[in-house]
Amino acid sequence: MYLGIDLGGTKIAAGLVDDNGRILKDRRILTHRSRPCREVIKDMILIGNTLIEDCAPESVIAAGIGAPGLVDTEKGVLINSVNLGWKNTPIASMLREGIGVPVYAGNDATLAGIAEMEAGVLRGVKCGVMLTLGTGVGSAVICEGRIQYGANNVASEIGHMIVGSNFYRCSCGRNGCLETFASATALIRYAKRLLKAGEPSVLGQMCPNGNIDSISGIMIFNAAQEGDAVAAKAVDRVARYLGIGISNVIAVLDPEKIVLGGGMSKAGDFLLDKVKNEVERIRFYKDIPSGEIVFARFGNEAGIIGAAMLARQRIEEE
Repeated sequence: MYLGIDLGGTKIAAGLVDDNGRILKDRRILTHRSRPCREVIKDMILIGNTLIEDCAPESVIAAGIGAPGLVDTEKGVLINSVNLGWKNTPIASMLREGIGVPVYAGNDATLAGIAEMEAGVLRGVKCGVMLTLGTGVGSAVICEGRIQYGANNVASEIGHMIVGSNFYRCSCGRNGCLETFASATALIRYAKRLLKAGEPSVLGQMCPNGNIDSISGIMIFNAAQEGDAVAAKAVDRVARYLGIGISNVIAVLDPEKIVLGGGMSKAGDFLLDKVKNEVERIRFYKDIPSGEIVFARFGNEAGIIGAAMLARQRIEEE
C-alpha cells in the first residue's frame, strides 16, 4: 500500500492506494497557501499520518507527493511553484522526516500521467501524452512505458510551447505559451476581452449583478452550446490553439494516444470534437493514422493515484 499526496493551491488531497491504483481511503483539507511552507507541510504530514494510522501502519511502504510547478524528481525538490510561491523547497525530505517512510516527489501533471499509465487509459500504450487543462496546461510524456523526465528531470512542459503571439504574458514571463491560449484561464480572459470590447453576449446576464469578473469556464461552455457568439469565439479559440499544440506533439512524438484531463475536460464531447477536427485539419502526414485523442479516466483522484504510483515505481527500481 502507498500514500499519495496531491498538493494544490486550494486544497491538499491524500489517500492510501493499492498496487492496482485503487484508492482505499482518502482525506482532503484546505491548503491556506498564504502561510509559510513549513506550516503547509505540517498539515500534509498530519493528514498523511492520520491515514496511515487508520489503516495498518506497517502496510504502507512509501509515499509520493505531487506539486504544481518545477520539480526535480531525483532530488525531491520543488524548484519553483508560482501558484504556491515556493522556491527550492526539499518537500520529499521534509515529509520523510514527519511520515517515516521513503517519500518521492514529482510535478502534479506528470503524476496525473503516471496515474493514467499505471491504471488508466494509457495503460499498455507504447507512446502517449497526457495534457491537463486547468488553470494552466500541464503535461506528461510516456515512451516505452516510462515517463520521460529529460536530462534535468524537468521535461514535458508542453504548456510552455510557444504557439503564437498573445495579448497577455504567461506566468513564466514569456509571451505565446500554449497555456495562455488553451487553458481555463485563457478561455476566461479572452471572453472578458471580447465583452469589454462591447461585443453582445448573454454572459454578462449570467453573472451576479452583471460582474464579468465572476465568469467561469463552465458558464462559457454552456453559453457557447446555446449559441452565444462571444462564448463560441472563446471556445473555438481554445480548440484551435489546443489543436496546434497537439499537432506539434504528434509531429515530434507520433503518440498512440493523447489524453485530455483537468477541469476543462468536463466540457465533454463539445470540446473534444472541436479539438479533433482542428488536429485533423492541420496535422502533418495525413496519409497515415493519427494518435487517438481521448479523455482521462481519472478526474480529481489523478493526483493521489499518480503520487502513490510514483512511490511504487521508485521502490521497485531501488
